[in-house]
Amino acid sequence: MDTVSPVAITEPISGTWVFDFGQNAAALPELHVDGSLLAGTVVRMQPAESLKADGTVDSASLGSGKGILETYTTFGAADGETWRPQFGYHGFQYIQVTGLPSGYQPDTRTVTARHVRASARVSGDVSTSSERVNRLHRMSRYSIASNMMSIFTDCPGREKLGWLADMLHSMPAIDRNFDMSAYLPHMERVMREAQLVDGPNAGLVPEHTPEFPVFDGQWAMYRNDISWGSAVILAPWWLWRHHGDTETMAVHYQSMTEYHDYVRTTQAGSGADEHLVNGPLKDWVAHDESTPRLLVGTYAYYLMTDRLAQMAAHLRKDSDAGRYWALAGAIKAAFNNRFFNDELRTYTNDGNAGAAGTQAANALALEAGLVPRGQKQHVLRDLVSRIRDYHPNGGGPHVSGGTISLGPTFRALSAADRDDVIWEVLHEDTRPGYGSFLLPTVSNPKGMTTVPEHWYAADNNSSLNHMILLQIDEWFSAGLAGIQQAPDSIAYERIVVKPKLVGTPEHPLTHVEGSYEGPRGRISSAWRISGPDSADLALDVTIPASTAAEIHVPTVHPSRVRLDGRPVSASKAAVFKGFADGYAVYSVGPGTYALSSRRS
Repeated sequence: MDTVSPVAITEPISGTWVFDFGQNAAALPELHVDGSLLAGTVVRMQPAESLKADGTVDSASLGSGKGILETYTTFGAADGETWRPQFGYHGFQYIQVTGLPSGYQPDTRTVTARHVRASARVSGDVSTSSERVNRLHRMSRYSIASNMMSIFTDCPGREKLGWLADMLHSMPAIDRNFDMSAYLPHMERVMREAQLVDGPNAGLVPEHTPEFPVFDGQWAMYRNDISWGSAVILAPWWLWRHHGDTETMAVHYQSMTEYHDYVRTTQAGSGADEHLVNGPLKDWVAHDESTPRLLVGTYAYYLMTDRLAQMAAHLRKDSDAGRYWALAGAIKAAFNNRFFNDELRTYTNDGNAGAAGTQAANALALEAGLVPRGQKQHVLRDLVSRIRDYHPNGGGPHVSGGTISLGPTFRALSAADRDDVIWEVLHEDTRPGYGSFLLPTVSNPKGMTTVPEHWYAADNNSSLNHMILLQIDEWFSAGLAGIQQAPDSIAYERIVVKPKLVGTPEHPLTHVEGSYEGPRGRISSAWRISGPDSADLALDVTIPASTAAEIHVPTVHPSRVRLDGRPVSASKAAVFKGFADGYAVYSVGPGTYALSSRRS
């Protein structure tokens, strides 16, 4: 997809050259040497994501302390030689080259990086006045691209395995960067091909597909966790709701029901634990690891049952839909009976039997719609309190969640207009926090350039190029730019543009521009604040054909909103619907709208 030249070349040890490409990515290293090299010269290229203190490469994060090598032996062509691997790619920012003869001076043409990924269309982008947001967005996009090959992988430098949670729980961010309308149906077919068809585990969808190796015995937890396997149900649901694809769920309906039957008959509890499901990997890579396995697993069980009921109803399988709706209700009741604390009016690890709880517990319940009637604001307030109170390494506030709960945490906060909390979290530099990824270290002198596998990735013992912690990238598009699909809409038939104006004197945000190429066309939102006390807002919105939209304009009063410089009341293009929570809401059709307002 791209050819990148090194941004720096060093020789930390005589005869050892290190090429820094400035960006971690999945790529093929391409070697070019001139005709001065004699036949039989052996040149070795070693990829790495990090450096050692002496400036040589460190391959520890790639799972190989001794290093992964590409070796080329010259044949002595007078006009030079060019070679790159044909059968494999690597994840790297650095390439270390040895074997060049004494006196040979490499340059930026000696090694280039040929970036590779699946050719899915770029679907959207975000640019802001915040360098931190822009950098994290770039890191997220490169992490997605690096793990989007013939299948979604966990990392480009080590396993290259198709762990389904990496894809599933990052999908809202992935789809805002690359169009999933063709790629995700392919992934569904891969899941179907990996699904077990007979034996005691018939219906099981392995956590990574294609399945290699097979985990069993003491490693069985890495084969059978509902937060991974439920991708076989949730991927078709996503394609239907966000792309209007009903074919995938129709073609793979049997596969979905077989997986659901497997979970219901072999994983769901009985007696006091009826309708509860254990998720052995819990909230994977969470900093706070105390969220119960039973809570995370049951959340996933409810979510996939609810989504399967929706699809069954749409496919006119009424008997199935009724059965799944009823089961979803029973799972919800069991979840709340086990984990909701009636006195504290929030979720704890032991329900009414204890007070200790995690951010993940509240976020997952809010995300899935599990919170009892009348308790939502109490759970939300407790989520905010838990974020503000979590500072294991100083500083604060911090999110403590992992792969399963990070997305729900950000979506729950933004849905409740608590984007200010996300903004604070974003600017915290102590771990666990996104700011910690940006800090210079010996291993990464300019900070990381992709999103790592763990919050403690500075320890350099795990991959520096994963998708599982990048869920905040969704908020850059859906929150800051405000581009959202209306509730109960299909394939962006109805759109909501509700930009979130966040910022503090220490960390201001004055401009955001975002776009998303949805199934019905390009949606864009760009806003800028200026004037004394940043009170003047300019908001430009584009709504595609065959859609309807609501535009939420931040203002103190609707009379202060202008469309193309005139009072909105004088225009037939926008109909005022109401004023709430600091927004004037207008109903519009397809078109381009230049709005302005005063916010004080």
